[in-house]
Amino acid sequence: MSLNNDTHTLSTKTEPYIREMAAYLKLTADQEKRLRRRLSIPKTAHFFLHFARKAALSGAEQEAAFSRILAPFGNRKTFVNICLTYPQLFYQDPASVQKHVQSVSDVLGVLGLEHETFIKAAAKAPALLYLSPATIQKNITQVVQAFETKGLSARAYVKAAGLYPTLFYQSPETIVPRVQQMLHLFERNGMSSEAFFKAACRAPALFCLQPQTVEQNIDTVFHLFERVGLTRKAYMKAACQCPSLFYQSSETFRHHAHQVISLFRRFKITRDERETVAFLLKFPLCLAFSTDNLSLRWLYACSEQEQGKVPRPSLLRYKKHQIEKALDLDQNRYVCPFERRFRTWAEQTR
Repeated sequence: MSLNNDTHTLSTKTEPYIREMAAYLKLTADQEKRLRRRLSIPKTAHFFLHFARKAALSGAEQEAAFSRILAPFGNRKTFVNICLTYPQLFYQDPASVQKHVQSVSDVLGVLGLEHETFIKAAAKAPALLYLSPATIQKNITQVVQAFETKGLSARAYVKAAGLYPTLFYQSPETIVPRVQQMLHLFERNGMSSEAFFKAACRAPALFCLQPQTVEQNIDTVFHLFERVGLTRKAYMKAACQCPSLFYQSSETFRHHAHQVISLFRRFKITRDERETVAFLLKFPLCLAFSTDNLSLRWLYACSEQEQGKVPRPSLLRYKKHQIEKALDLDQNRYVCPFERRFRTWAEQTR
């Protein structure tokens, strides 16, 4: 009963501050509900009240201060999101937050962390504004120390954490066993530990992915194309060039692979499934593109090349927006027969 009374008392104490935040931040009904749910946790509510009662700045002053701290990566949407996740920041002294951010930058600066990189990470993951510099340093250095002899450098891991801020606050006790299992998986399939770390630093979610999930995804692809000569090692080597393939679900991959093979057959990019698999192993990034994106790329590649040449490398050379700009639909220009066939096919498959 006392627990219920304490919860009710906390709710009464936080209510005026919730209304003040909701009015200033112009919260929607769902956002206000999220804020109340967050402050229904006693520990969070006590922490929140500690700062709210001592607040010296208005909402506008607070937002302006945090905009300066998070510049150039923060905006009003970022500020609102942070306040919904960590409501106490609406009332916390910005100078103390600035000091904290600078401390982390100083501690990890020797490992290659740039101040702007940490600011950008904090804008994505506000928890970093509360984690102590010593904890962040421990999380980074202990993982690096565990795998330094295997090919993981401190600078590469810090750069990966900047791309995937979860690594800053994931404990070594969680990361190290998973990475060890991933290394065993790679070694069993004839791949080196350096290959794993190179791929993981490009797609840092691999550091946190369950090894069983990765193995299941690899097995699915292997069994799908084993009959045309695919080996696990060949696929893993290709996936290291496009690491998102490691954590693409087996069902998603199976469906997308069939679409890509069908597209290649329709456009006569390859003659049969065996040749298609060989091509995809050479250019695995194709498996990360949607079929619409690949269609645009093939059309542009063909428009670049002389008739009769197979313009395969051009599939990957440009960004999609560059291709769309190059293929601007101008009614007055000549439309080649291939483009007419492409447009007919695109209309039929919509």
